[in-house]
Amino acid sequence: MYAPSLARCVRMLIKANGLIAWRLAEIEYAEDKYRDFEGELFGGKVDMYWRETCFCWCFWSLSITIPELENSDAILVRAMDEALGVQPRDMYWSVLGMMNNPWFRVTITKENGNLRFEHPTHPSMPTGWMERVKKAGGDLTNGNWGERHEGEEPTEPEPVQDINMKKDGLSRVIGFEEFKENSCDEKPWFIVNGEVYDGQAFLEGHPGGAQSIISSAGLDVSEEFLAIRESQKYHTAIVPSIDTYP
Repeated sequence: MYAPSLARCVRMLIKANGLIAWRLAEIEYAEDKYRDFEGELFGGKVDMYWRETCFCWCFWSLSITIPELENSDAILVRAMDEALGVQPRDMYWSVLGMMNNPWFRVTITKENGNLRFEHPTHPSMPTGWMERVKKAGGDLTNGNWGERHEGEEPTEPEPVQDINMKKDGLSRVIGFEEFKENSCDEKPWFIVNGEVYDGQAFLEGHPGGAQSIISSAGLDVSEEFLAIRESQKYHTAIVPSIDTYP
């Protein structure tokens, strides 16, 4: 649960999807250990005993038997803070950012006598049950975690469209030496997916400042640059086999 007001999480409820009742979990507040401490730490006095706000994560625990997990297809988690703020069941768009603060759900899949637990997503990999639902054409806001309702016809997932960042009709090929000669502060050429881009025209208008482009001069910045829009303006040429050069 995310509490922007720094309110303490006072209630954590857990339920295996095959069960009816919610269960109260034990909550541990790691920062309370500092509230009980009086003394100095790293040359400064620790005086957190008077603070009511909570800055750190809290940790919860609850024992659930394996048979209960075997009879469930998911584990649901919801919380409440001391201001009686609760998490919504489903995701919805809101200026308050509540799209990222609904109940937490971990799916349970039975595979060859084993139980596989799957979180909604992974911070650095395209995995998780939410990604699986989206690939299957599911709607994550349909009130059923993106899964099809009973009797609902399956839908075809929308094809993923590749973003075209190349300028039409441009077929110029740039060698490695020419690329390095033009990769300077005045002419910040850089590479994205084997294509050469000239960021000179965007130095003044870049929201992050010119230095963020200058720092990319002479480098392959594919991962960082793919989120930039209208990159066709700066497409200059193709660089052949840039990864074979030292």
